[in-house]
Amino acid sequence: MKGKVEAIGKGGYGIVFREGKTVFVPYVIEGEEIEFEIEKKKSSVYFGKAVEIIKSSEKRVKPVCKYYGVCGGCNFQHISYDYQLKLKRKILINNLKRIAKVEIPFEVETIPSPFTEKYRTKVTFKIINGKIGFFKRNSNELIEIEECIIANEKINDFLKEIKGNNLIESVKKGEIIVLSNGEKISAVLKSGRKKNYLTDEKGLFFELLGLKYFFTPISFIQSNLYNLKTMLSLLREEIEKGGESAADLFSGTGFFAMLLSKYFKKVYSYEIKKENIKLQEKNKNINSIENIKIISGNILRKNMIFPSELFVIDPPRGGITKKVIKRVAQAFPEKIIYFSCDSATFSRDTFYFKEKGYSLKKLKILDNFPHSDHFEIFSVFEKAD
Repeated sequence: MKGKVEAIGKGGYGIVFREGKTVFVPYVIEGEEIEFEIEKKKSSVYFGKAVEIIKSSEKRVKPVCKYYGVCGGCNFQHISYDYQLKLKRKILINNLKRIAKVEIPFEVETIPSPFTEKYRTKVTFKIINGKIGFFKRNSNELIEIEECIIANEKINDFLKEIKGNNLIESVKKGEIIVLSNGEKISAVLKSGRKKNYLTDEKGLFFELLGLKYFFTPISFIQSNLYNLKTMLSLLREEIEKGGESAADLFSGTGFFAMLLSKYFKKVYSYEIKKENIKLQEKNKNINSIENIKIISGNILRKNMIFPSELFVIDPPRGGITKKVIKRVAQAFPEKIIYFSCDSATFSRDTFYFKEKGYSLKKLKILDNFPHSDHFEIFSVFEKAD
């Protein structure tokens, strides 16, 4: 079958309409004319693969990774980096129009990653029968790898060092989580319920904007080593005037709460995972911070949300629920700063915030994920006039 790629959608798939069918085809670019074949159907859409690129886009480049197209990680390496950024902006704007029913009246700034390779702070390698690698796209079949071009250089060095490790070769099924701060490595092997550290370091320190953070391989950390300071700087620009109180929802190990504590007299830090709370307490102590109150539990419970001038929200990819947004609105914040790594759920939540009288005042794309269709969103909501 032949067709034209009309757009790029979720998952980096090219969208082709043919004979009344909507077909998702990977590793193509909008505007290209392709020959393709259908591989499977899921619900009302079809998934296929390109057999031949009949008319190639001028934005097409040679992928830098020898595993590209087989490994299930990157999906934008065949696209020039400048155009990757334009595509991400287009995806965000289209989702806001379609889902949030919002037209953005200002220019959306796109902040590129300083590096498009060797940028990842943390990588999870899969292990099957002692072999280390990643799963192939849409499968549980392992592809053994020698290096990952987006992983920090220290992570790739470590990968070479552990080849032939007797403990790893004895593992039938498991994973190795490797964390790097650009100088050192902390790595843990997980297999079933067993957990073995492969390094002397059980975690690593990161120094950012005058603050010291401790992360472990298992704790959450933003994936782009070189954009950690950028994310904190974006927040700092919005809070420099300070105030009485601020809240940090889904606060994790205190990445944003620590910075908030320098500008607000009181910070309410909401986190439910015990291991994150333990690390956040450690980070408080490291920085001699006493004005953060860590609150554990379901924030939908009565009296869990405290009135605050500012809310910082950085939820998982699934975003936040309508009920949570309602509770946040009941705290009467003047400003809400929302970080998101999914444009669809961000657009849905934007619609809910709009219903509660908050309008989108600032919006930026921070490219934490070069060579992938993913990106980070920085946004500021304020109470509508």
